[in-house]
Amino acid sequence: MASIAWPASLPNIVYPKADSGYQRQADSGVLRSQMDAGPPKMRARFSAVVVPVTITMEMTSAQVSDLETFYWTTTGRVNRWNWTDQLTGQSREYRFTDAPQYMPLAANWWRVQLKLEIMP
Repeated sequence: MASIAWPASLPNIVYPKADSGYQRQADSGVLRSQMDAGPPKMRARFSAVVVPVTITMEMTSAQVSDLETFYWTTTGRVNRWNWTDQLTGQSREYRFTDAPQYMPLAANWWRVQLKLEIMP
């Protein structure tokens, strides 16, 4: 497991709400080849599959500052960290696939979108 943990000062959504913008779809890791006749042939391309995840959450300005530090300094934009898997509740390794996006909601409140990968 990674030596970095998700900061305690940031929201920890164990089970997201229906309107939270949570999206997840794993790559099947399967290669499909069309044959001259008969059904397509399928085979596993690889056994270790990353799972792309998009999470949207609300944060205060102080939490956004903590997230910026976590993204730019703690993880260096590329290092893995441990966080709770929102589907299973187990600890998994994550990494950012893109910089966080921030949308203002109200004074001192932001909607933050994280694009992540759950590592195999």
